[in-house]
Amino acid sequence: MTLYGPTAEEAVLPAGKRPKMQPKTDFATIHLPDEAATRALGTSLADLCESGTAILLYGPLGAGKTSFAQALVAGLGGGEATSPTFVIAHRHPGGRLPVCHLDLYRLDDDDGARDIDLDHYVTPDAVAVVEWPERARDYAWPHDRLELHISISGNARIGRLRGFGKCAAMVDRVSATKSEIG
Repeated sequence: MTLYGPTAEEAVLPAGKRPKMQPKTDFATIHLPDEAATRALGTSLADLCESGTAILLYGPLGAGKTSFAQALVAGLGGGEATSPTFVIAHRHPGGRLPVCHLDLYRLDDDDGARDIDLDHYVTPDAVAVVEWPERARDYAWPHDRLELHISISGNARIGRLRGFGKCAAMVDRVSATKSEIG
């Protein structure tokens, strides 16, 4: 599949104003038999993150989005992460890269997403990990992003990764080593 990037004019727009991009890769499916495997995936992806990476986490309550995010933050050296459900966002400035962990579950509408100014957290100099990104329906997520869709299958989880822009290579690298994750 071919990916057409933003025009020069679009590339300088803030992340929330950019057009939506088409995926550069197909989904990679990873079996996550337990929470330890979900955390291992987060740690593995932390090793691959670069400044400006946005990771969007989709899935029902209890799927493991927060466990994944905690491992990612720790893997980047950001310390112990707690769920930002009630405060919406936590910043973790220490470590290899700064990380902004957002949980948009409590947002009721797009006005809530505009009120918290997502561009303040989704920046080119940090990694953003976002739980419940679908709650910000009108926000245009960055071109360089990874989407992780987690579904529940009995006691296990199924992770489906999709990379956009430079994050497509992350999917390829994780796919090549997924036997080491779960």
